[in-house]
Amino acid sequence: MKNKFILSLVFVMGLFVFISCTGDSSTLEPTESTTLEQTTEEITSDLTTEEPTEAPTQEPTTEEPTTVEITTEEPTTEEPTTIASVVLPDLNGLSENEIIDSFNALSLSYNFIYESDLDEEEGTFIRYGSSFEEGQSVFVNETIEVVLSTQTIYLPDLTGLKDIDIDRYLMRRGITNYDIEIITDNSVEDQTFAGYKDHQIGDIVSPDEEFIIYVGYNSAQLPDLDGKIKRQISSELSALMINYTFSYVLDDDYPEDTFAYYVDHQAGDYYDEVSTIEVVLYKNSFTDDETSLMISKYIDSDTDTGLEIYNATDTTIDLSNYHIAIFEYGSYEVTHRVDLDGQLLANETYLIVAKSSTASLQRYADLRSDDLIFDGNDTIQLRVNQNNTYIDTIYQVGDRTSLMDNEIFVRRSTIESGSRIFNIFDWQSFVPGYFEILGEHPISNELQLTMDQFTISEMLGYGFYAEESGLVSVTLGHISDGDTVAFSPGFDGDQRVRFLGNDTTETRPVIGQDEYGNNIYGDPEPWSLEAKAYTTTILQYAANNNKKIYLQSDPDLGTQDNYSRHLGLVWVDLGTDILSIDILNSSGELVYTEYLTGMVLVNYQLVKNGFSRDEYNTTSRLIVNNRYMYRWFDEAEKFAKDNNLGFWE
Repeated sequence: MKNKFILSLVFVMGLFVFISCTGDSSTLEPTESTTLEQTTEEITSDLTTEEPTEAPTQEPTTEEPTTVEITTEEPTTEEPTTIASVVLPDLNGLSENEIIDSFNALSLSYNFIYESDLDEEEGTFIRYGSSFEEGQSVFVNETIEVVLSTQTIYLPDLTGLKDIDIDRYLMRRGITNYDIEIITDNSVEDQTFAGYKDHQIGDIVSPDEEFIIYVGYNSAQLPDLDGKIKRQISSELSALMINYTFSYVLDDDYPEDTFAYYVDHQAGDYYDEVSTIEVVLYKNSFTDDETSLMISKYIDSDTDTGLEIYNATDTTIDLSNYHIAIFEYGSYEVTHRVDLDGQLLANETYLIVAKSSTASLQRYADLRSDDLIFDGNDTIQLRVNQNNTYIDTIYQVGDRTSLMDNEIFVRRSTIESGSRIFNIFDWQSFVPGYFEILGEHPISNELQLTMDQFTISEMLGYGFYAEESGLVSVTLGHISDGDTVAFSPGFDGDQRVRFLGNDTTETRPVIGQDEYGNNIYGDPEPWSLEAKAYTTTILQYAANNNKKIYLQSDPDLGTQDNYSRHLGLVWVDLGTDILSIDILNSSGELVYTEYLTGMVLVNYQLVKNGFSRDEYNTTSRLIVNNRYMYRWFDEAEKFAKDNNLGFWE
């Protein structure tokens, strides 16, 4: 028969454990008691603390004891144990001694960690350690970490904190006797705590002693820039937040603006973000010549591709020393190369044409190539074979812009050498197929916006409302503003003419309404009176001297706006008369005197003298003198800007 009995009550470090056994007493060998003693020793060793505390002698608590059962029906060599658990109490507001009493009552071991806080009394509870929190269930054999305040300043572990977080941390604890210094340190997270000067974490410092906190800034490693061009170098160093400056070393053996070396550094060196790195680039002796070989024309359309080269020097140039490099759509690597050949005399041109171009263009060609492949967003360079330096460019390597597309672009007559920096304003454009200008540079009709009598007669036959652009002859009525005029017949009142491509300021701007809904007008806006006076001068001269006034429509832009006003281009035929107009600045001082004769487009003149900004819609395909009309307006605004006229003063 099996007997059931209870072993004695064991007290270990404040823990009472009831151990019950079931089985025949004869089966209990001495090894069983030995196992129990070992278990007791293990529990006792687990309940030690970093700060030894005296075991309480109070009576056992009323909490339900946890038991370890030993069954002897089948003797085993292992004895399962269950350790009692308790809930961590709320310690807020308790002192160190009160916390000790509370933990002793719960039979808990503990370890106090002290944190400096000059605004709290010595030994005040701050928080549980990182692994514990109020209300958490823990085993009684665990050592509980508790953080207490101390008036003693122990230098804290601020790992991972940035300077602003360090300030907040210390200020909240009333610690102000410190300063922050920045050092270079790649062993910590960038711009975070990197240690103390002359101290270690945990050191005690006096409230009267200033201590230094290091904040570590990571160093960037200088990249290998061999073979990189200036634009790539700028992009790469900026991405690494490296301060840099460029300088140059003269050497014709290498392409200009490519990397030469770092000053006082090498690739792979660490760099602190406070210093400025000097990057040396190569400079060539021949890229600043006043005259040089250059690209004079650019031909692009759906069917034709070509480049014209011009020798702006006074000597013959051997073209075999040069080639064309083409970079497709933002590429930094050459996509196509065209080698040149032959001798180019001074002030002569050389036309390269794609073999896929039409016969109309090919008949002008000096060189036909399968490799002349580009469109409006590809970079094109004229390069010297000696060191691969480019001396002229359309766009910059890496660009993806499309400023020169489906037109013929011609270098202005003021440009006499290639440029390593692309400027769209160095070029003027003409419609595709205008091949008559090939072989001539500079061309002779750069800024001649006019209309011959044959064209006038032809367009008068179309009429103003024709599907194609047409003309109508009118007489002057009322001038409202610089860009709004009434004409007759049929272009007055609400249907007066609003000038295409113009937007002059208002002489009577509406600034509000009164209580009856009537408009309230303000003072004339800047340049509004000058614009109106300019328009009046030209149109009134025509009216007084029996000169023809014509309205021209642009079918791409419509004949009326949303207010029922007509939209038109206003031409005046001055014939052989010469009309002089003084153009003044805002102070009333003379800038220059303009002389008008022949066919004059008033809209264009308003933009050219800065009385209106260029508002001509670029979707228009109206052509005048082999150029799109909006390109003429681009030219006009460039003139105003270059000469600081009107709005551009």
